Amino acid sequence: MNKLIALSIGVLCVGVIWWYFKRSNTPKDPNATQPLVVGTSADYKPFSFKEDGEIIGFDIDVVKAVAQKLGAPITIKDMPFELLLPQLQLGTVQLVAAGLTPTPERAQRIAFSPVYLDNDPLVVITRKNTPVIKSIEDLNGKTVIVNQGYTGDRYMSALKGPLLTRLPDVSNAMLALRSGRGDAFVAAKNSIRPFFEQHGEKEFNTFIIPDTEEKVALAIAPSYPEFVKRVEKAVNELTQEGVIQQLKEKWHLS
Repeated sequence: MNKLIALSIGVLCVGVIWWYFKRSNTPKDPNATQPLVVGTSADYKPFSFKEDGEIIGFDIDVVKAVAQKLGAPITIKDMPFELLLPQLQLGTVQLVAAGLTPTPERAQRIAFSPVYLDNDPLVVITRKNTPVIKSIEDLNGKTVIVNQGYTGDRYMSALKGPLLTRLPDVSNAMLALRSGRGDAFVAAKNSIRPFFEQHGEKEFNTFIIPDTEEKVALAIAPSYPEFVKRVEKAVNELTQEGVIQQLKEKWHLS
């Protein structure tokens, strides 16, 4: 009997310790008393980029408006694009604002806000002195530049014909295309627009890939279910109030 009592006490103690450990390690929803840590990759103009040492852009304005709705300050952390989702899953950042497209595969690991930008098709950019691209099949056997991790990369990776070269941002990709290190560059139309506005597009041909579009949303750490709901509500309100549309016009987004 004494052994049975001792065993029961031991099991109870283990249960209490497990409950306390689980409780103390369960992430608490972010609130207004602590800054929201926002991850971004500041090399994707006009969504997130650096100007005069400050990180600015369409997505940055959106996440700042969301934080204002939530009544919380934010801290923005710049990091390589491929680290954003792992950091979100670990909970070291609560939000990601980086021109991120929600996909079914990503939605299995993280949460997303409502989409606040869509109808942004993928385009193929080639040099004027090369054959005009009239279909996606024209890229078979050609070296195609994409920005690593973005929609163009995912779309082209599903095709067997093209040979892919992955570069971190639009500037590097366009430089590689200009110098002949690639036959074409595939990216979302809105991400190419700032380059063309600054440098012109006379030396390039563009082909819109049919039935493709990039959608943009904030990514949210799945460990904070109540926080997810609050962010969803904030984005919906910003859309209804016309704030999102004003930001689109500010950044010349279609």
